[in-house]
Amino acid sequence: MSLRTSLIFSLLIIIIAIILGYYFASSMMQPEVPELKILLGQEKCHRCGMIISDIRYAAAIYVGGEVNEWWKYDDVGEMALDYYEKRNSYEFLAVRVHDFLTGEEVDGYKAWYVVADPKKLWTPMGYGVIAFKDKMDAEREAKEHNGVIMNWEKLLETVPNINPVMSKP
Repeated sequence: MSLRTSLIFSLLIIIIAIILGYYFASSMMQPEVPELKILLGQEKCHRCGMIISDIRYAAAIYVGGEVNEWWKYDDVGEMALDYYEKRNSYEFLAVRVHDFLTGEEVDGYKAWYVVADPKKLWTPMGYGVIAFKDKMDAEREAKEHNGVIMNWEKLLETVPNINPVMSKP
């Protein structure tokens, strides 16, 4: 092996070692997000203090840093608004919502949201926001409630402009 080939090979080994070292160091520094458990009828919403009673509307944010706990909510809209308002003050490591049709836990960053007039789509705190794992399910519900489908980023842009309706239609 020539000196030039040997140097190139050594340089590649060093680059690979640096990349792997960085990857392992950063993954060890990220705290593990614990499993989300919401005790329906027992736990209170982080924002409004109401009892969380229906998993279809429940949501949560895992807050890292010095907090290291799940903030739980009784309404997807309240959770999104809290996230929007506090995103620069806290380290948010995970967002969870529940599929409106199945109650299945879904990664909030990957979910599809239907936002509709709260008078047409009732939610516990009147935001008119529900979540779905599957976009086709969201499309059907959006049509039924004359709503709009959004991803996480669009929901964060929209939620500060929602005027909640507190009474059930």
